[in-house]
Amino acid sequence: MSLIIANDFTGKYEVHISQFTADKLQEYIDRYETSILNKLLGVDLYTLFMADIVLPTPQPIYDKIFLPFIEQTECGEILESKGMKDLLTGMIYFYYVRDQYTQMSTLGAVKNKGENSESTTYVMSGLNARWNEAVESYRAIQRYIELNKSVDYPTFKGQREYPALAL
Repeated sequence: MSLIIANDFTGKYEVHISQFTADKLQEYIDRYETSILNKLLGVDLYTLFMADIVLPTPQPIYDKIFLPFIEQTECGEILESKGMKDLLTGMIYFYYVRDQYTQMSTLGAVKNKGENSESTTYVMSGLNARWNEAVESYRAIQRYIELNKSVDYPTFKGQREYPALAL
């Protein structure tokens, strides 16, 4: 089961979807969603999470990390997640748009150039900023899990993800 679909790519993460691009975007969702979630939660917690989140009433511990939240820790640290759907949409948007910058042809990798347009850099397109925003939610979810690991998330073994500096 996928947590996001092609129609989730709207607003900040808008992607033009047509009969020619819908299948390609779905390939990116299929390729990256499970990988991102396994890295976010670790394999064991991911398995527990996915088995529970599809239920009519998920357990609160899984709903908490799935839905948007803002929490302040006892030390004053603010954790803000825009939710897993937003996180996944942002990260997959990054991979999809990044790969659209160049295409493979019989001549090798070529940069797309429209007749009346010119490609922009990753930085100018805001691609890095969108990745970094998704990473903020990723880190907030992991930090929340770490703070509640002993009680609610003992199987957590997620891997860190880092902001994009320059790509």
